[in-house]
Amino acid sequence: SEEKFLGAFVRGELVGAVSVGPDEETVDLCIASLVVAPQWQKRGVETSLIEAVLALYGTEDLTVQTGAKNLAALHLYARYGFAEICRWLVGRGPLELVKLRRPAKGVKHVA
Repeated sequence: SEEKFLGAFVRGELVGAVSVGPDEETVDLCIASLVVAPQWQKRGVETSLIEAVLALYGTEDLTVQTGAKNLAALHLYARYGFAEICRWLVGRGPLELVKLRRPAKGVKHVA
């Protein structure tokens, strides 16, 4: 996998994780997943994971997608400068998804 994974631990227990990899549709990096154990949600783990991603990759353009009805996630991403760029429907339900983008901040690192 081309994704990089970060974990959040409390007293040695993995309570959340985030992965970042190439966005298949753009030249941006993508937050491919952000998950937090149910008992640790709304306790700052999500914020810590996003801040870790931004500390490592904040000089790159970043995208993320989530359910359009996931207001908690949309609010979290908006706090860090992510803005909606598109919506679409998937499945028979159908489920509405939204893609967000955050432009690079600061100077990009050249490898």
